[in-house]
Amino acid sequence: MALLGVGGLGNGIWFSGMVAHLTGAVTDRYASDMSGLINTISRVGGVIGVAIFGTAFLGLVPRPDRHTAIHGFAIINIALTATALVAAMFAYLSIRGGKKAARAAAHPALAVGESAA
Repeated sequence: MALLGVGGLGNGIWFSGMVAHLTGAVTDRYASDMSGLINTISRVGGVIGVAIFGTAFLGLVPRPDRHTAIHGFAIINIALTATALVAAMFAYLSIRGGKKAARAAAHPALAVGESAA
């Protein structure tokens, strides 16, 4: 149960930062639209995630005893962790790519391979 609490805390911490980053990436005119889109995608993704991992868990636990439930829970947690790490990698790469694009727009000479003096 403690791991679920830590996961929920981490989820709460990253979500506000993500919303702030993404709404800040668009003009003020579209910030409210972006916020609504983020929330909608988050809810739909949550529903799909619960369906996929819930179905996988029920497939791993054919009978309702403690040992198989713990084993199934451990496997599902490993899969969820792997999914979160892949998502974090893609988030990092997208932010890094955005910073490179912003730097190239601010300094066009650096974009063509010239070094700053």
